[in-house]
Amino acid sequence: MTNEELQKILDNHKLWLSDFNQGERANLQEAYLQEANLQGANLEGAILRETILQGANLREAKLQGANLWEAKLQGANLWEAKLYKANLRDANLFKANLQGANLYKTNLQGANLGEAYLQGANLCEANLQGANLQHTEVLNFTLGIHFGFAHFGKQYKDGSYVKIGCHGGSLEHWLENYEIIGKDNGYTKQQIKIYGLQLKVLNKMKSLLKSDCP
Repeated sequence: MTNEELQKILDNHKLWLSDFNQGERANLQEAYLQEANLQGANLEGAILRETILQGANLREAKLQGANLWEAKLQGANLWEAKLYKANLRDANLFKANLQGANLYKTNLQGANLGEAYLQGANLCEANLQGANLQHTEVLNFTLGIHFGFAHFGKQYKDGSYVKIGCHGGSLEHWLENYEIIGKDNGYTKQQIKIYGLQLKVLNKMKSLLKSDCP
């Protein structure tokens, strides 16, 4: 696919998003877009099933609700990409950069997230059932104003250690005490609720990683 052909598809998709009676929904199923520059592209609701996007630049791309089922995204740059409610089922995200990406309610069932970079990613309510998280034991993230990290390994009492801000402890400890810790540190009810959702995501990831932890 030439750059001109791709741009025409993007332009028609933009029209379609503003008025469903104009333009045309982007259908890039099985398209070869390896290392394509799609930085900031608006592909909300687009069809990208089985699309080849290895090494593509999707930095800050708008992919809300897009169908990326079985998309090939190895090594792709998805820095701060908007993937809210996107379908990434069985997608290959090996070594993909998902720093700061919005993966809220994203379907990642069966996806390969091996060695993916997830610092600051929002995984609240994401579906990680059957996802491959091998060698993604160390996760960096941001909760509110605090930077945090989680490490999963057999060297820890319950197989995990989570540190948020200056407070550290097992994931079990956090799940039991995050409301108290939040109140003691002056967080609002909404902020405490978000903390709880993120910790539950980490707990889900811990269960998926259980057999692979060193």
